Amino acid sequence: MHLVIQSKDLGRVTVTMREETKQRLATTCFRGGKNLAGNFSQWENAEKLFAEEDVIQALLADANQAMQERSSTNSFSINWRTPVGWSGTDDFKKYSQKDLTNYNPNRRSSALRVRIGHQLPAPRTDILTIVYEITQRVNPGIIIHTIYPGRDIGELEGKITDRENVVFFDWNHPGALP
Repeated sequence: MHLVIQSKDLGRVTVTMREETKQRLATTCFRGGKNLAGNFSQWENAEKLFAEEDVIQALLADANQAMQERSSTNSFSINWRTPVGWSGTDDFKKYSQKDLTNYNPNRRSSALRVRIGHQLPAPRTDILTIVYEITQRVNPGIIIHTIYPGRDIGELEGKITDRENVVFFDWNHPGALP
């Protein structure tokens, strides 16, 4: 994905998403609207999501603020007007210990996850999170690192459940019916 946008505050902005990111998101977040944890129902792919003027304006506003703060890697969430899909996380307090198991999202992090096979659906959400990097300050370059339905949970480092009070769902965990 490659977009060039003229912004009154930032000038000419180039927004890109690497091909490997697009391919990864096609297997996690853009899976044909199926009711699965971490999957979008509102958009079929990143191009359709970024065709939304509200998404672009929110990205530009956040990037403008991030540039004032001299921040390079950033994330923000948008409360959309309708549900966007199923969150891959949920509030830890909603679950009992018997529903949860230990989970490592990557080598640098640990968390709790709803046990696979439990009949506790991933919640529908109207929140969209975007993680991006600003690569240059004049005529900014923005690289989209990830997009997902649900609130921003920060970096996948450390004890995420303790830090963010969330539990995860497996990618194939069913989502709540609309």
